[in-house]
Amino acid sequence: MIKSQNALLAGIFCASAFFLAACDSGGDGFNNNLEAGNEQSTPSGVLEDESANVIIPDGTNLRINYADPNYELIASPDYILQQWNDMKSCLQVEAPDPYVLIEREVLPPDNATDVIELPGDQFAASVLDREYDAFIQIRVDDFDPQTESRGFFFRQIIGPYMWRYNGYPDQTYDYYCAAVVVQ
Repeated sequence: MIKSQNALLAGIFCASAFFLAACDSGGDGFNNNLEAGNEQSTPSGVLEDESANVIIPDGTNLRINYADPNYELIASPDYILQQWNDMKSCLQVEAPDPYVLIEREVLPPDNATDVIELPGDQFAASVLDREYDAFIQIRVDDFDPQTESRGFFFRQIIGPYMWRYNGYPDQTYDYYCAAVVVQ
């Protein structure tokens, strides 16, 4: 009898949690922050809002999210994928495809693994190494086609991530690959 009472209480608790989440979503009965089935299949460490508005180039697990849809005109998925693949080739390493957030202003997480700082307390890029991949933030300005060093900060942040992922010491990383502009 106690087992069935515990099961009943657990069921009531779960139902209550569901309805509280639904009520918290603005009254439409659905929690818009969750996608059906995504919660269980997503590796730990993945940010809750990563599944929204993500572009995944064919044949990859590279996830690209644009804070503004117009940024895709400046930093196309094809260009980002090319940069990612060319860095792996130059460094002769493999690494899990990251989640890349392209935004006007980078605000790194408190636990970021690496950041690239700009003058005036601003950041060009950040990376957070995670168990299954990396979360990379990059300024859209880095991909301006008019600049000679297009994508430099992106290459400069992903190179050390790839290096670390392969277990190589940071002090042996050569920034040559990041300095090479890939058109």
